Amino acid sequence: MSDQESNFFRLSPTAFVGGSISGGFFTPSSINCDCPACGRAANFNFSGAKLDTSFWLVTHQIKCSGCAEKIKFFGNYSQTEENDRHSLSLFIFTNQTSYIKAPDFSKSISDKLNRSFISAVDSFNSGNYHASTVMGRRTLEGLFKSLVSKPERHSNLNRLIDAVAKERDLSEPLRRLSHAVRDGGNLGAHFDLDREPDAQVAKMLVFLVQYLIEFLHVLPSNIEELERALDKDVSYENC
Repeated sequence: MSDQESNFFRLSPTAFVGGSISGGFFTPSSINCDCPACGRAANFNFSGAKLDTSFWLVTHQIKCSGCAEKIKFFGNYSQTEENDRHSLSLFIFTNQTSYIKAPDFSKSISDKLNRSFISAVDSFNSGNYHASTVMGRRTLEGLFKSLVSKPERHSNLNRLIDAVAKERDLSEPLRRLSHAVRDGGNLGAHFDLDREPDAQVAKMLVFLVQYLIEFLHVLPSNIEELERALDKDVSYENC
C-alpha cells in the first residue's frame, strides 16, 4: 500500500460485460477496465462476487491477469422504477492516480453538458483515450456555446472561443488553455498517421475542461451566492 490517498472510483455501466439478475439484484459477468495497479486494459471475471441483499451491497476481489495485483470492487444498489431490477453503482478501489473522479457539476451546468463531461471521464477510466479526448472537446464546445450570443452559436469551436473572449473578460492564459483543449480534442477526433492521444494527453485534457467549467460556471455562481448572503446577513455598522 502506498502513501497516496486511496479512493473508490465509479465505473461506467459500459464497463459491464453480460450479467444476471437474482431477486432484483444485477451482477455483471465481468468488467472491462484498466487495472489501477499496472494500467493495462483488463477483463476482471466477476464470478464469486459476494452479494449482500440485506444491505444492498456487492463486493469482489480478483487478481489482475497482467500484474497479479489483487483488485477490489465495491458496489451499492438503489431502487428504480423497474421493480425487477435495482440500479448498480460499481466502484473500483485504487491507491494510484490512474483514475479520474468527476466532480458533481449537476447544480452548476446543464444536464446535457454535465453528461458530456462525465462521458469524457468514463471514457478515460475505461482506457478509451480517443473517446475521452473527443468527449472533452465536445464538452468544451457545449461550454462555449452556452456563453455566447445566439448568432455565434453555429460557429466552429475556434471562432466560439474567440467570440467568448470578446464578450467576456478572459485572460490570455484561459484563451490559450481553451485552444489547447480544442487541439487535443481534434487529435482524438481526426485520424493522424503520426500521432494519437495517449493517457497523458487525455488526462490533461479532461482536467483542463474541468478547470474551465469551474472557472466559467462554478466560481461565478459561488460568488453570487456569497454576495447574496452578505447582503442579507452581514451588517457593516460596527466594522
